[in-house]
Amino acid sequence: MMKNNKRTFAIIAVAIVIISISFVWEYVNKSTKDYSQATPESSYDFASLIKKIETDTTQLRNHLIAVNGHIKMITKDSDNVTIELGYDSIMSSITCQIDKRHVADFKALNEGNIVGIKGIVSDMTIDPESIFGNTLQMTYCTIHKNK
Repeated sequence: MMKNNKRTFAIIAVAIVIISISFVWEYVNKSTKDYSQATPESSYDFASLIKKIETDTTQLRNHLIAVNGHIKMITKDSDNVTIELGYDSIMSSITCQIDKRHVADFKALNEGNIVGIKGIVSDMTIDPESIFGNTLQMTYCTIHKNK
């Protein structure tokens, strides 16, 4: 009888471990939403968005927005592409981490081009003294075509 209880306990413990591992695996490997067809909650040009984050950041974080601006810099590494919108004459910028599923959409773009990008606002760095400029960071970015 004691052996049976130990065996039952061991089976239940193994089942709990397997179920827990599967939940963790699903959480870690969950797919992210593709925002390429989603409608942004609001649209800005570069200058108006930089101005907005100086006074009001609460309504932007974790929201899907669109922004039009000049490409200041394109950074590519193994499988990531980041596009920085802005001008050489000012320190403020908008950094867009391109959704890996849509990297090919950006291949024809070069620094200096004007582009519409939409993505989720993930972070903002505000410099109250404007020495280093303000930075807005966006993730899951895709091309935004004005309709």
